[in-house]
Formats: sequence, structure tokens, C-alpha cells
Amino acid sequence: MHFAKADAAVGHTHAVVGGPSQRKQCPIVDLEHLIKESRLKADLLVTPGDMTLKSCRVGLEAAWARIEKFSKLLDAGNFAAATGNHDIMSRSGADEPEIWETLKRLNPQYPCPTLDEVERLRYWADHFSVIDEESYRVVLFNSCNCHARGSNEFERGRITDYTLTKITERISAAKGSKLNILLCHHHPSKLPDVSARFPDYSEMIHGDALLRAIEETEQSWIVIHGHKHLPNLSYAKGGAASSVIFSCGSFSAALPPEFLPGTANQFYILDFDLDSAAMGAVRGTVESWDWCLGAGWSKASFDDQRRNRIVREGLNKSRNFWLDTGVAARLFQHGPDEFR
Repeated sequence: MHFAKADAAVGHTHAVVGGPSQRKQCPIVDLEHLIKESRLKADLLVTPGDMTLKSCRVGLEAAWARIEKFSKLLDAGNFAAATGNHDIMSRSGADEPEIWETLKRLNPQYPCPTLDEVERLRYWADHFSVIDEESYRVVLFNSCNCHARGSNEFERGRITDYTLTKITERISAAKGSKLNILLCHHHPSKLPDVSARFPDYSEMIHGDALLRAIEETEQSWIVIHGHKHLPNLSYAKGGAASSVIFSCGSFSAALPPEFLPGTANQFYILDFDLDSAAMGAVRGTVESWDWCLGAGWSKASFDDQRRNRIVREGLNKSRNFWLDTGVAARLFQHGPDEFR
């Protein structure tokens, strides 16, 4: 969300604490209207981190309160967040030795209000916790767990050997086939570069090992992450049990065209086939909305020529196309062999 105070927000985000309350000027204000007017509903609301900007305490508290409000408007039974590098003092612990302090003090409790005390403490001790419901399971993983502990740790996410072992033990012992969601901030595998001038090397250290671990459970998995503000839907390398990887676009950050050409602010509703999930498959749809200053939220459309967006996508574990208008035209003209 990158929710921040006005003095820190200029040029960085459209979500300003105490900012505009009129429509088409703030994505947060507009989303409340969108949910009410479109009667949107969800079972679970998740955000992949960076709720604020540069560890702004006021912005963090305001963002968490808004997420709770959105959850209620959606009639969601639960909400959760991953920890982003902007949510903590990620670059140095000198001024604030306890880099998680503000997150720990959030009310309702962070990273998920329904976690029991054991799971809440596990998130801070082992850097992950698990939400286990009848129809879905969420592994909340803190990919910022090593930030402020090394000179360059803030540049990338990481999963340590210890945390990987603990997550593997937990998911291997989990009972019942259901939809499995891994929610984290950093991307576990490299994303496409949106600009040759700014290549990306910020993928999670040992993220490939994490993807292998969840694949070996042979259950249905979707990884939801943020960090790069780059909407992308892909599949992890591997076999038939490889996970879907959903890279979320930014909800409200300002997106400079020189860094992120053709990228939009987006909000998503994912609708899963739970019967398929119980049989080890990820099937469903992704509905997307774009936000623009002066226009507000609107359903994402292929008529919009911005290329780095998710419009309406189908989820099917055995097959994947990112189908923008250019790909659709070439597929029609040349057939599927071009994309193998």
C-alpha cells in the first residue's frame, strides 16, 4: 500500500495519511466505494507487504486499520499480511534496535488477528506461521527476517536453512488436501526485467529451495508475493506439482515510467475451485481492477495498452499463458508451437 505521511509521500505514493477524501484522488477512498457499489465479497483478504513507506509508524498503523476495514466491507472471515522491507527498519538497527517493534504493537494483532498465541510467537521466532482453515491453508513467511543484520540484506529477501526446515516439517505433516497459499513479500524466483536499464537481482535467497519444498508436498500451492510492483502470473520451474506464482502489482505506490513502464496500480479478487484444490490442483480466475489518478478504480481491460498488468486470467496448474493482446494475435496467426 505504501501508506505514508504527507511529508514522505510526495512522488512515492497515492495513499497519504490525512490526504484527499474525495473520489478519484486516493485509491483507498475509491476502494471503499468500489466494494460497496459492486458488492464485492471475499473469504480472506491478504496483502503481500510494504503497507507503509520507509517504516513510517503512522502510515503502518493507518494501513493496518484500513486493511481491517476492507476485510469487514468484504465480509471476509480473516485477513493477513506479509512483512515488507518498508514495514520495518530494514537498513539499520542502530536507531531502532527492535526492527519489528511497531508491527508487534499493531491492533488487532499482526500478522493475522486470528492466530493463537503459539502461532503469533512462531512468526517472530521461526519467521513463519500457519493459518489452517477448513478450505484453505496459509503459510505466512517473513522474507525480511534477516534485514538489518548484514550490510546488504535489505536488498533481497532470504529464507534461512532453519526456517526452511521448520516450514518443510510443518507442511509435510499437515493433514487434509486443500488450497495452500504461501504469502510472502519477496519473489522466490527471478522475475522478468521490465527495463533493460534496471535489471532485477532482488529475488529471495534460497527461494528455489522453498519452491521445491512446497512442490514435494504434491498438494495445490499458489505463492502470492509483492515487492517489485510488477503484476505477473507464472508457474515455478518443476513438474506437475509446481506452484502457481502470483506477483502482485502495487495497490497505491506511485509508479515512475522510467522504472516501471506500462505498469498499473491494481487490486485483485482470486476465485478458486476448492473441489479441484482438494484433489491437488489450482484452478480458478483472477479478476483485476486498475486505479488511475482522476479516474479511480475500473475493471482491467485488454483495451488498455499498458503491458505490465494482469487483466483477467485463468488459473490451471497444468497450463499457463499470460495472454495480452499481442500474444493472443500471434497465437491466432502462428499457433501454440511459437510459445513452447
